[in-house]
Amino acid sequence: MYEYKYIIIYTITLTIGLLNYKKYSHNLQLKLWLCFLVYSFITEIVARYIIETYNMRAIKLSNSWMLINSFFYILFFLGKIRNTLKRKFIIGFVLIFALYTLISMLFFKNFGKEYFVDSWILGQLFVVLTIMLYYSELLKSDAILNIKYSLFFWISIGALIFNIGILPVFVIGELIDWQGIFRYILVILNIVLNLSFITGFVLSKKEFNN
Repeated sequence: MYEYKYIIIYTITLTIGLLNYKKYSHNLQLKLWLCFLVYSFITEIVARYIIETYNMRAIKLSNSWMLINSFFYILFFLGKIRNTLKRKFIIGFVLIFALYTLISMLFFKNFGKEYFVDSWILGQLFVVLTIMLYYSELLKSDAILNIKYSLFFWISIGALIFNIGILPVFVIGELIDWQGIFRYILVILNIVLNLSFITGFVLSKKEFNN
């Protein structure tokens, strides 16, 4: 059962998300985010199938998900930012991340044989910075008054906690080959992430999911 932990977590989150779909069905960004969760869920299922059937790591699948994850969340929160200067900074994050990943792919790493952990760490660092820029703009708007009813807010809380926790775990975990407590920290952070999403699904209200 432990091997299927992420599939179980995604199943619970998506079920609650679909039950509360009417709360955010009018918002394209949130519908795309739900599609991203579905994509993540399918990735976990396919990766588990490859591992169990062929006794091999699904490196291409994992690398694709890691890169798409970073790009998605940066662009997701970019869509909530109106300040021109902040938007330029975030677009800069995207370009730097894309260039770094492309150079790694062309000259330094094999996409199908090596995990792009360094690219993922850079991407998630940019996600954290983007969320902080989102908060800085949020604090200056009236939306802050009803923030607990916004699904965007709960997504940002989950993503921020996850990334602040996961970045050192990945750096140290890579150095010691993922032994000991680090795998369990990864599971705990995923649970916290999804609990934040679930809280957003339950507490959010349609009029504040714009």
